[in-house]
Amino acid sequence: MFPGYKDKIWAKLPQGVKEYQVKSANDAFEKHIKQHQTWQGYLLAWKDQRIACFAVVFESSAVRAPFTEAEWEERKQYRSWDLVKFGYGLLALFLGPEPQVSTFSLIRKRG
Repeated sequence: MFPGYKDKIWAKLPQGVKEYQVKSANDAFEKHIKQHQTWQGYLLAWKDQRIACFAVVFESSAVRAPFTEAEWEERKQYRSWDLVKFGYGLLALFLGPEPQVSTFSLIRKRG
């Protein structure tokens, strides 16, 4: 075809056909918007109920410290650093060993 052929065809159509085409396109668009609003209402109602449920659960559970200050001080005396030392040992094993001898021999042969 050629540029602008749709405009020329549109200009030759009767006014009733133009109105029908525009109205049907708008109705199809608005139908999808209406469907979206319906689903949005369901989903937001579910979300509001869920937030309200969590708010009730959160308010009902009293937030308090796990230990009193005296208990915490007593626990500090028996604190163990074994896991920290174990972690440092693993890190040393990972980073400590030098590369294999075969790696150095390959580098010397190339150089």
